[in-house]
Amino acid sequence: MAPALRFNPKKIPQNPTDFDLSNEQANVVYAAKQRKKRVGTGSDRQLFFWENMVSGAVSRSVAQTVMHPANTMKTIMQSSRGPERPTIGQLFRPSMFKTLSRGAGANFVLSIPHGAVNFAVLEFVRGRMSKFVDSVPTLAKRKEKIGPGLDFLSSAFSTVCCSVISTPQMMITDNIMAGNYPGLKSACVGLYKQRGIQGFYTGWLPGLAGKIPSYVRAR
Repeated sequence: MAPALRFNPKKIPQNPTDFDLSNEQANVVYAAKQRKKRVGTGSDRQLFFWENMVSGAVSRSVAQTVMHPANTMKTIMQSSRGPERPTIGQLFRPSMFKTLSRGAGANFVLSIPHGAVNFAVLEFVRGRMSKFVDSVPTLAKRKEKIGPGLDFLSSAFSTVCCSVISTPQMMITDNIMAGNYPGLKSACVGLYKQRGIQGFYTGWLPGLAGKIPSYVRAR
């Protein structure tokens, strides 16, 4: 006669989804899930506004500084005319390092507020729009379909807001890279003497027309 089966509650997994696991594995999974519920994970937590600003400032300033030599090469080739226009090979010479690095400090300094405003405003607007969509049942059902539209609107809004900083940054750094001014201070004084505040916002509308579609594609 076969021995009677005994019921041992300790061997029952604590979570119905863990019946395919051993008792020890189930306990580990259950403990991890409970700890996750109590503490939460870093991927679940939304960044605060100031954390978004710090993240944007660091990422933007580092990226702009790393890519500065390439941007300087582009600016020099676009602003040069005739036989004085250098070739790619000439720009890659070691003797051109000082030329390619001019304006790097100004670019780094101006990239900090630019990145902070852009990233923080983008995440703030995106979060507000997402909450609004979730509060409207009709929109909530179509959230996946209208998601790209929300990204476009939030990116466009943040781009317009940060253009107050990004356009002067472009004007100052481009003039330094082209050799029109030796540094940040002289570029600011020179642009202001030429056209006042408007001198820092030359090409503002064409810049927005090009940035908004490109930024939306990137995101």
